[in-house]
Amino acid sequence: MLVPSCHGQRAHVTRFIPPSRARDARRPRGARAVRSAVAVGLVASSSAVKKGRRKLWDELNDAAEGGDVVRAIKLFEHMQSWLPLGDTRMAINTVIKACANAADIDAAEEWYERMLENGVLPNKETFGKLSEAAAKAGCVEKAQKWFWEREKQQLQLGPIPMNILIDASAKSGDKAAAVKHLKDMGRRSIDPTEESYNSVINACARVGDSQGAEVYLRKMQEQGLKPTLFSFTSVIDSCAKSGETERAEHWFQELQRVSLVPNVVSYTALIDAYAQAGDARSGEKLLRRMIQEGIAPTEVSYSCIMNAYASHGNEVNCMRLLQEMCRQNLQPTEKTYSIMMKCAAMSGDVPTALSWFQRIEDEGKPDLPSYNTILSAIAISASSTKTMEPALDWMKRLEKNNLKPNVTTFNCLLGGHARMADIDGALKWFEAMQKRGIVPNRESYKVAWHAHDQARDVKRAAVWLRRWIDAAVPGPGFGPYAWMVESSSGKESTRWLRLMQSARFAPSVGCYSNCVKACGAAGEFQQAKE
Repeated sequence: MLVPSCHGQRAHVTRFIPPSRARDARRPRGARAVRSAVAVGLVASSSAVKKGRRKLWDELNDAAEGGDVVRAIKLFEHMQSWLPLGDTRMAINTVIKACANAADIDAAEEWYERMLENGVLPNKETFGKLSEAAAKAGCVEKAQKWFWEREKQQLQLGPIPMNILIDASAKSGDKAAAVKHLKDMGRRSIDPTEESYNSVINACARVGDSQGAEVYLRKMQEQGLKPTLFSFTSVIDSCAKSGETERAEHWFQELQRVSLVPNVVSYTALIDAYAQAGDARSGEKLLRRMIQEGIAPTEVSYSCIMNAYASHGNEVNCMRLLQEMCRQNLQPTEKTYSIMMKCAAMSGDVPTALSWFQRIEDEGKPDLPSYNTILSAIAISASSTKTMEPALDWMKRLEKNNLKPNVTTFNCLLGGHARMADIDGALKWFEAMQKRGIVPNRESYKVAWHAHDQARDVKRAAVWLRRWIDAAVPGPGFGPYAWMVESSSGKESTRWLRLMQSARFAPSVGCYSNCVKACGAAGEFQQAKE
């Protein structure tokens, strides 16, 4: 500020000094330096606090991404003293995100309740993470519940919450629900995304519906969406489960035609298709090609081929692949040992099967299929040992370990008696199965039939075959009918021929010849002529 002189003398300039600075000017220079240093220190301290808080947020997000619920909770408790209300919701949502990534729906719901108790209103992210937690935990009903809660709160709906529902349905094997939710997106005017269609294709693959998987892949393309590697791999997987090897090959070639590069999952899906068809050699050939392409196989890649070899009892090739897998630093799993055990069981080699069972016990608690495999090995050896006592002892061991026998368990016991041509023993276990509330399947009837076949008891075989025809399971194939035509005499032989035709099996020349022979032997020349 300029101040003119009042005495007509030469004007001079003075600078206006604010009162606070004027006071400072009267203080010793040391005091001013101390005050300045304190101010700088406070700024630095504030900057350090902000930096520390940003670091905590970053750590919380990292814990959530990794599904580390314990760490996420500890970080939140450390932060909550200085969190404003607006940020508290974000922090709790991040903890719920950790629960979602850990598939811990119970913990996620506990934190939702804590949010409400603290007067914090949930938002669309809250309900989205709750649905995701339920979906990853396989709780489809809860995923639906939290979706409805979001809808009830009139919060914005988009493709993400719908995709969570579709994915949850797919992972639970409920293809119908997955398709329903996809159609519901159209009703809500929500455009499906690649993820929406991928989840439905995956749902079809899980139940082996290759036609459905192909249909939704094409619908995806019709919507202008580009199928991903996951899309094609899921279709290949669906073909593998339905036993359509040629279709699996077609889609493997198709993904390469659209410039996608197959990965280990794609190769393994096609390997599994060959394995499911029992073509272990083609599966192994593809394995070698994958390795040449620089793609490292997984334990699953080897296991698929080993399983195909095991189905034929080819223990040499199973062992060769197991050793190669170990050289590749791939750790054998319980599934690997189960395959080796199955291979030994197929040939009735009980001691070797038990040695692999021991490996499984060393890894953890064997499951019911593992026990059933040993029981199958014991049953197969019954034809040479002529006793089912070891099978009964194994059944007791199974139940002692709190495992409930299933239809496969009883079918193994039936099979042991069938190999000894023991009709009464086989039927005893068939009735015991029903008394336990276990419904016999087609294999149960087939194995019991084998006991009659081995015993060559035509009368009892006829009774059993009629019981099988009347049962609520798929009926007998061509073989049992042909056996009855061949083994029966006179009119009974022609009666079984008619039943064979009623079941839509075309009698062979041998069947007709047997009828002619049976009627001729019984003196029924007119019927033999017919």
